[in-house]
Amino acid sequence: MAATGRAMLAIATAVALGAAWTAAPAAAAIPDPPAATTDDDGERGRAVAARALDWSSCRGGEAECARLRVPLDYADPDGPTISLAVLRVRAGGDGQGAKYRGPLVINPGGPGVPGLDYPLAVGSWLEDVAASYDLIGIDPRGVGSSTPLRCQTNREMRDWFRADGTPDTRSERRAFARLAARIGEGCARRSADLLPHVGTRNVARDLESLRIALGAPRLSFLGMSYGTLLGATYADMFPHRTGRVVLDGALDPRLDQVGITRGQIAGFDHAVQRMARSCADSSSCSLGRDADAVLQRINRLLGSLDSRPVATSTGAPLTQTEAVTGILAALYSPSLWSTALAEIASALDGDGTGLALRGRAFLSGDAEFISTFYAISCVDSPATPGPEDLAAWARDVARDSAVPELSRYLAWSVLPCHAWPAHLVGPLTATTARGAGPILVIGTTHDPATPLSWARALTRQLDSARLLEFRADGHVAVGRGAVCIEGAVTSYFVRGLVPRDGAICPDSGIR
Repeated sequence: MAATGRAMLAIATAVALGAAWTAAPAAAAIPDPPAATTDDDGERGRAVAARALDWSSCRGGEAECARLRVPLDYADPDGPTISLAVLRVRAGGDGQGAKYRGPLVINPGGPGVPGLDYPLAVGSWLEDVAASYDLIGIDPRGVGSSTPLRCQTNREMRDWFRADGTPDTRSERRAFARLAARIGEGCARRSADLLPHVGTRNVARDLESLRIALGAPRLSFLGMSYGTLLGATYADMFPHRTGRVVLDGALDPRLDQVGITRGQIAGFDHAVQRMARSCADSSSCSLGRDADAVLQRINRLLGSLDSRPVATSTGAPLTQTEAVTGILAALYSPSLWSTALAEIASALDGDGTGLALRGRAFLSGDAEFISTFYAISCVDSPATPGPEDLAAWARDVARDSAVPELSRYLAWSVLPCHAWPAHLVGPLTATTARGAGPILVIGTTHDPATPLSWARALTRQLDSARLLEFRADGHVAVGRGAVCIEGAVTSYFVRGLVPRDGAICPDSGIR
């Protein structure tokens, strides 16, 4: 997902499902694109990495691991290099009649989320795909086990998370701005060489280096949330090297950080209203008999927490920031709604333990991951507005929101990118991937983090994209056990069948 600022909303963790998917929308076969013989974007730089990978057994024998060296700066291919961690789960179709189709690179989102082990989960969701493809996981540059980006220590990052995420007074805004600026300052001090080179276009170049090292004529890709931006960028830069691509929970590549956050403010406000209606429709809802009453009680809790934290059984009381992030976390998946609503009711009754634990878990990412999230997000975008402009924007979006504190919090989340040391040079533009084969874009109807409108926008931009809509709540579709979705993805990757544009998968048939 695009993640939402301080809350680090990457992607919802999906359950492992070991099934062969069959049901899918009507589809038509489209051949693979021809492989090109040359590319015009740094071929010499990528050739630095065009050496065979030295694989060794890892993860208890379930996979193989290797290191890939790539240029730090593709404009200087003979200069310093960095190391990327790569994992491969070999295709499991030997003797089963499955046609081997080469490597399939998988990215779980973020940015900043390690992707090294994700093939192990995806292989259990999409068994027929795993039979035909080597599933490839990679920690992008700056992330996880690859050459890391270092910005702040965990202790320094705790100060940021303990701060009031919706500052009300000028002094609170100045203090919040100082903390926001320290993240970028730490990156510039501790990772000055790597920082300018962690943007998505360089990660896409790394994928091309990986393709060359794997010896594959084309690279197929499954991207979730932020991974859709990476996959679309790769297809745009290297269309004739692109194989079959699925982009689930799509971002609109034309949006900067303010544009992304504006869409997420609307998405999460829509989601909290749907959660309130689901509560009101339930006989067990203790927050009210209609959706407006539920929302009023949520607002009462969040408003009071700004000055009066609620006691917990864990010692530290529940703060407003923890409550806001706990609610945002629950909005990622409708399976979490009932528990979160019960925690809200308990907090209103004086026990904030459950909601505090949910919010603290959401804010407990290690400093390396959080720093990398900001670094990639901010490098990919122009500078965001400063504190006073953000204060005005936060007031504006709050006036139109069902739960104003959620919207204010999200608006303030972009502040670190205001003073970030490195930014995108030039405007954000549409992504076309002209010359690539068919690309399958999946959008979930009520996705709060990557709204359906973004999937529609990306489909219109891409030259050969088809849109598949999943009629459901929550973030992303693959991995949730929806027979129609997994069947469509499997049919596309294995047999080259793509749904008709605008096809719909219902929220039914969940395994």
